[in-house]
Amino acid sequence: MDFDFRAGKTPLQARQNSIIYVIILISLVIIAFLFLVWFLLRIYKKHKETPEFLEKEKNRITNKNDVELLSKKQNLSKTFAALLLKICKMYEIPNILYCIKDIKNICDYFDKYYREEKNNISPQEINNLFNLKYKLERIYASYSPLTNTYSLPANMQISQIFKDGSKKTYTINSNKKEYLAIEVPEAQKDDKEREALSKIAFTFTSKTGMSYAFLTRIMRYEKTADNRLLMIVSHSNNLITKQQRNHKRIYINEKTTFSSLKKKVEKKQVTFVPSDQKYNCVMTNISAGGCCITSTLPIKEGQMVSIELPFNEEKLNCYGKIIRTRKSLSPGIYNLHIQFLNLPLEVQNSILIRVNNINV
Repeated sequence: MDFDFRAGKTPLQARQNSIIYVIILISLVIIAFLFLVWFLLRIYKKHKETPEFLEKEKNRITNKNDVELLSKKQNLSKTFAALLLKICKMYEIPNILYCIKDIKNICDYFDKYYREEKNNISPQEINNLFNLKYKLERIYASYSPLTNTYSLPANMQISQIFKDGSKKTYTINSNKKEYLAIEVPEAQKDDKEREALSKIAFTFTSKTGMSYAFLTRIMRYEKTADNRLLMIVSHSNNLITKQQRNHKRIYINEKTTFSSLKKKVEKKQVTFVPSDQKYNCVMTNISAGGCCITSTLPIKEGQMVSIELPFNEEKLNCYGKIIRTRKSLSPGIYNLHIQFLNLPLEVQNSILIRVNNINV
């Protein structure tokens, strides 16, 4: 069978067939169009890399696409994304993809939103607000990780970590180019575990909320003019990033009380009722997930307790379980680490407001 009926059986007939010319012309037009698109995209790409374009993009007001891009990249829920877009529009926040690196400014907007709208928004939105704020702080922390100890500020708390998981907390006295000077509490001055030239492991939490650990070596001990003992340790260039906490935490030092919880079963439902006997304690840190208190009672791990919030005028109580009991540096004192259980929204929000240091 002869399939060459379109082009013709001779070269002359083929040249006289207009369909071939049409096909060639269309192909050339498509090639030219694709080349033009490629050329324009290349010009646009170069334009997007110019300082002028980047500055304009950075300063324009955040739009829905910006929030959607950030939400997709950082796995923000739809609820968080909608709230973030609402705040960005209300205060005309510049492009969130850029200004998230100025986390203090972003957090100031969140605090302002709470102060101005707290009477107009639901308790659940208040809860979402502070949880989203911490989520953004964690995103920022992942953008700006620390790699060494040279920038650690004076007065920062830093904890030695032992093989059994226990910790002892110190304070950075000063940060010099050659070393870190760490103040040794009075109760530890005779501690033989810290001989000169021995290795020592520390952990700390940066201002961004990121937790780090590092291994260093004790160089020597020194005394200040007012007779305070300093542990001089070498700097480290190998900080290990630890898993971030699910809840923002602050350190406090406030007296409060706690009591045991009595288990009560009614109609096959288990509830817990605080006992009338209350014990004095000091709350040393707190988050929406738990707290740490110091007490003279070495209560066993697993015990259920009720703790009164020391900073709330309504005397709200938190129910929780002691997940770790450790001896303190002070004789006869124990650190009780407590995980909160089933906190009502009202109590969670009270803690979040304090943790975020909101001045209403």
